[in-house]
Amino acid sequence: MEVLSDLGLRENTAVLFVSDHGDMMGDPHFYRRTVGYEGSARVPFLVRLPGGRAVRPRVDEVVELRDIMPTVLDIAGVPIPAGVDGVSVLPLMQDAEVTWRSEIHGEHVAEVLSNQSMHWVTDGRRKFIWFSGSGMEQFFDLDGDPTESRNLIHQPDRFEEVAGWRNRLVAHLDGWEEGFVSDGRLVADRPVQTEMSWVRALLG
Repeated sequence: MEVLSDLGLRENTAVLFVSDHGDMMGDPHFYRRTVGYEGSARVPFLVRLPGGRAVRPRVDEVVELRDIMPTVLDIAGVPIPAGVDGVSVLPLMQDAEVTWRSEIHGEHVAEVLSNQSMHWVTDGRRKFIWFSGSGMEQFFDLDGDPTESRNLIHQPDRFEEVAGWRNRLVAHLDGWEEGFVSDGRLVADRPVQTEMSWVRALLG
């Protein structure tokens, strides 16, 4: 920002500050970007518009790295090509009433989990996770548990909410060639393990 000021470009330049992924740093017992937990998947997405344009100071909606390109084009007044997966966040920054995505789906193949993929779907407030190899599921209330330390998947008062989130993931994965979904249900490669046996196997 100092260099932009020195060059007289600060008020004519849009600045985006983002990261491709976080590093778990041992939380919880993972390192690097191995899984889709918050320590890896939740990254900065800061935007400063040129010319002091008025925007909402903070927006609590889920965005993705795929939103960068359409956002930059939108700020520059360049048409966004058809078929782009991401969406410009510029309207979201300027209008609280704009319609936005209800959730995002993420996937990662974690070698520590026997090369089985991990899928999750989240709106930034709740997160449902499914491991396609074991069939293990996790559900976190990110509002009350931002460190994802309490898996609520078996909480009786959450069953209906969990079912709704499971159906959201089914909708994202239906039709994939891997066969993750059959008859409207998630299909795992191996029998479901208990979470404790999974943790014991992970920690060796």
